[in-house]
Amino acid sequence: MKIFNNVTVIGLGLIGGSLARAIKQQKLACKVTGVDPNADNLRAAIEQGAVDEAGESIECAGSSDLIIIAAPVNATLRILKDIGPHLLSGTIITDVCSSKKQLMSFTSSVLPAGTCFIGGHPMTGSEKSGFTASSPYLFKNSYYVLVPAETSCSEAFDKMVSLVKGIGAVPVELSPELHDAAVAAVSHLPHLTAAALLNTLGTLSEFNTAYPLAAGGFSDTTRVASGDPWMWQEILLSNRKEIVNILNIFLNELQKYKAALENNDEESILEQLTLAREIRSRIKL
Repeated sequence: MKIFNNVTVIGLGLIGGSLARAIKQQKLACKVTGVDPNADNLRAAIEQGAVDEAGESIECAGSSDLIIIAAPVNATLRILKDIGPHLLSGTIITDVCSSKKQLMSFTSSVLPAGTCFIGGHPMTGSEKSGFTASSPYLFKNSYYVLVPAETSCSEAFDKMVSLVKGIGAVPVELSPELHDAAVAAVSHLPHLTAAALLNTLGTLSEFNTAYPLAAGGFSDTTRVASGDPWMWQEILLSNRKEIVNILNIFLNELQKYKAALENNDEESILEQLTLAREIRSRIKL
């Protein structure tokens, strides 16, 4: 079912490439145009049929009725500013960034009247990157957050909901504030925790002996720390207020365990571990 005539995907890495693939596979657009500064990504996308044609520059997006900016936070801000003068009335613009308050406030000052920005954040991914890691099935059964701007029209939002459903994801509407607070807890804090665990292991003098024992739970817990450090630096800084808030809560929880261990408090340790198991059982993954 065609939802859009011409979709332009700016950034053909893991997320952008997967979106292009999924849109093409499900026939959700008449034409998909790809734009990427990485010639290898662009060449592979064309060769594998993920896009119909390559755009020479981001200005080509001006003729699209949907523009998907699949780039890190700072790059997305620059792209929004650069494409603004080239957009036609009625164009829908969306992104895939994992923080929203900064971005949503920025769009109102750089996008022309008549265009419609709807923030997007697919809650899926991989520690791998680049077009070669992309898949049309990446979004299957995953949540996909949509964050409408104050000026977003209902027709544009409905189209984005249909697109998200069309690629197999589950649309969830959130405000920028609620989104950023939620991802600080369920995405950004886990990444910081994984990085801290690995850095802790690295400080041990017996590191070479301990490393071979790091299997199973340790491997699962730290997998996300294999992500691109530069990208994660941007993500963390873009949502630093909410992350600091959740870090304070997390550090307080760790202090409870520390105090219980120091005092050999068996009851407190069991109580906290039991509560954690109960909360985990209520989360549907």
